[in-house]
Amino acid sequence: LESEERMIVHSYTPAKSSGKTAGRSADGYWRIPGTNTGVTVGGYAKLDVIYNDVTSGDNSAANRQLTPGAIPIEGTEEGEDHIAFYGSESRLWFKTKTDTDLGPLSSHIEMDFDTHTGNQVVSNSNFARVRHAYIDWNNWLLGRTWSTAMILQALPETNDFGGPAGQLFIRQGQIRKTFPINGNANIQVAVENPETFVRDANNAAAAIDDDELPDLFLRGNWKNEAANLSGLIGVRQLNVSNTNVDDDETVFWGSLGGRWNVGSGKDNLRGALTFGEGVGRYSTLAFAPDAQIINGQLEALDQVAGNVSFQHWWNATMRSSLVLGWVDVDNNAGSSLESNTEAVSLHLNFMHEPVKNLRLGLEYIYAKREIENGLDGELNRLQFSSRYVF
Repeated sequence: LESEERMIVHSYTPAKSSGKTAGRSADGYWRIPGTNTGVTVGGYAKLDVIYNDVTSGDNSAANRQLTPGAIPIEGTEEGEDHIAFYGSESRLWFKTKTDTDLGPLSSHIEMDFDTHTGNQVVSNSNFARVRHAYIDWNNWLLGRTWSTAMILQALPETNDFGGPAGQLFIRQGQIRKTFPINGNANIQVAVENPETFVRDANNAAAAIDDDELPDLFLRGNWKNEAANLSGLIGVRQLNVSNTNVDDDETVFWGSLGGRWNVGSGKDNLRGALTFGEGVGRYSTLAFAPDAQIINGQLEALDQVAGNVSFQHWWNATMRSSLVLGWVDVDNNAGSSLESNTEAVSLHLNFMHEPVKNLRLGLEYIYAKREIENGLDGELNRLQFSSRYVF
């Protein structure tokens, strides 16, 4: 499943090695001769054929992955009836694991080609970019990967890489410690890369590199055969220090969500709800800023965001998901009338796996965004995708 493939599993059962022979172990790793280290490679090749009834600009990433904040407001569309073929979401990963006297040590490096460079005139070229780069050792995670704020098991299966409105989606550098409670539960504490994202009274966006303290997360996870649930609290210090503004604000927000099995088959319900101040760049691909600058002061924005999905399995190889998402931002008095205030989305798809690891999917997407002055814009998208995981 897309959500399960997005999830990077930070643990494994090490395969014992004498350190003298090479060969593939039961867990799929190839031993490097003379060492206790195993390596493996994988990834997937994906084609997306996407039709949009409006476009967000030439070669815009929003044309190939749902970005609610980039949906053109009615009357400002740069074009209509746009179709294109993309392969940029394809990816490749490289993993290692080593048996040490102080416990198993693993690493993960992953790249894809979802960049904004190149054009569609001749070669449709895209450069590789780093997605994940981290090590995992004795319940310590150090490096760049999914934020602890993301409730990965709540992510729906979609062709669309952007995901629904209201979804938390971010990768960044971090240090995370996991404290196991029992076989079904653990607590995680993390410090992560800070980045204050603000808009001024003229609605000009800026990522401010004045941060002095990391973003902090406290998270609890619990699962059994029927459910996989998580809850977390995030604490951030927003900080801007320049010739015009010198202010900081501490904000708190929380998120709850997970995945529940429905009935005796594979059907499932997934969802998450996020609420609080300064959610900003963590939510809906930075649909709204963390804060607005009003009269030289930082004013954090309140946000409520969520998504829910139901997945039904028609048989062992065919399934469909209905996904609903929403985000609502409470802009402060004095905010620009062009500030984003609300977005909703709907995904409906049909997936088929004719052979193992090959998924063919057809998906309809509807999304709408509204800005502070009441104007709005709508998007209808039809997306066919093929994906082979190797």
